[in-house]
Amino acid sequence: MGATLEAGVVRLAFAADGPGQPTRLTERYACHPLAVQRATYADPALPGQAQVHLLCAGAGILAADDLRLEVDVGPHAAVLLRDVGATRIHPCAAAEGGAALHVALRLGAAASLEWLPDPLIPFTKARFRQTIEVELDPGACWIGSELVVAGRCARGERLAFTALDQSLVVRAGRGGPALLAEAVRLRPEARRLDGPATLGDHTVWGTLRVVAPGRPAAALVQALRDALGSCADVCGGVSALAGEAGAVARVLGPTPQAASQALRRAWDAARRQCLGAPAPPPRRY
Repeated sequence: MGATLEAGVVRLAFAADGPGQPTRLTERYACHPLAVQRATYADPALPGQAQVHLLCAGAGILAADDLRLEVDVGPHAAVLLRDVGATRIHPCAAAEGGAALHVALRLGAAASLEWLPDPLIPFTKARFRQTIEVELDPGACWIGSELVVAGRCARGERLAFTALDQSLVVRAGRGGPALLAEAVRLRPEARRLDGPATLGDHTVWGTLRVVAPGRPAAALVQALRDALGSCADVCGGVSALAGEAGAVARVLGPTPQAASQALRRAWDAARRQCLGAPAPPPRRY
């Protein structure tokens, strides 16, 4: 008998034979509606880094979808994980409980993982919950971003979703102390999100998180501030993490294009500081 399929699950594992050695994709499991492209090695600045694109088949994430992404990056391995297209969250009736995505990322000693998903777009009446757990062994570096659009604004659906819950914990090792912990719970019908202390007139918000204990945090913070300072159409800010663990950059923008460009510049700055390489050009295949 065949193995039981786990719907809505992606499980990836990567390994490298030692420092500076190419990263291999050693495990690749994906079940509908999620899919994974083969690993490529397209960055001349980091020729041994494995680049993998995730796909969500069909129209997007539907009501009651319960999706999981599990990534294990072995010691000295280097991985860039990206999406192909925006993640669309469809409407959900109250009785259906909403859709969910659970992400578990594990990085071995001296490993690096960049996870840069495309924008998240919650439609009218969407309910979505996302949890991210990251574990870093000594010398590891995680760079992660997120970009959220307030809805299908061209259709007059700005901030028309029902619920958006996101939580993140980055730990030093399995069960170790938290290096970064965040949680957000948005309910537009219960509390306005377009006031001067929240989004104002902006329609997109984004975050770039860089957790790399042991690297110079002051230089990283300054590089991120310089990158956002060169973006005229967005509001942004940068904060250092406690204990020289890294930094967090946040942006508000009038359009997905403006906010995406700002995050890309911040990513490029973080990459140069932590990995010694510029951001590679976008790839969609």
